[in-house]
Parts: sequence; C-alpha cells; structure tokens
Amino acid sequence: GFHGDPMYSGAHHNVQNSRYWSKLYQKSQLEGSGSREDYWVDFYESHTQKIREFAMKHLSLTYIEVELENPRMAEILEGYTKVK
Repeated sequence: GFHGDPMYSGAHHNVQNSRYWSKLYQKSQLEGSGSREDYWVDFYESHTQKIREFAMKHLSLTYIEVELENPRMAEILEGYTKVK
C-alpha cells in the first residue's frame, strides 16, 4: 500500500474504488439527467476531490493544482517545480 496505509493497498483499494465509481454511475442514472456530459462533469469533480483528499492524508506529497486552460499554467508549474 501507499506507505503502509491499508486504505490504499492492493485489492482493498481496487474494490473500494470500483464501488465508489459504480455508485457514482448508478446515481447519475437514477437522477434521470441521462446526460453524458453531466455524468463526466460529476466524474471529473469527484475524481478531483478524491485526489485532494489523498494529498491531505499524505502530507509528504506536494500537490499542485492548476487549471489546464490557465494561460500561465506553464509559468505557475515552473515556479513550483523549478522544471523548465
């Protein structure tokens, strides 16, 4: 697992993730929106939140979040990482 964290170890993590994403999909079908775009927006937002939560549980990681559409994205990332 990730630094010995049972939450992120092998099979348990895969089963937990499968259930999470399956419930998200089922919820999208029950709400009747039926829109593929709505589903993928929800998927993206949920996945982003899970990544944020993972980073907060593992403070030894450096988490950087920059919008892809930001015209200064490369400059911002370079500032944080020092990679040109």
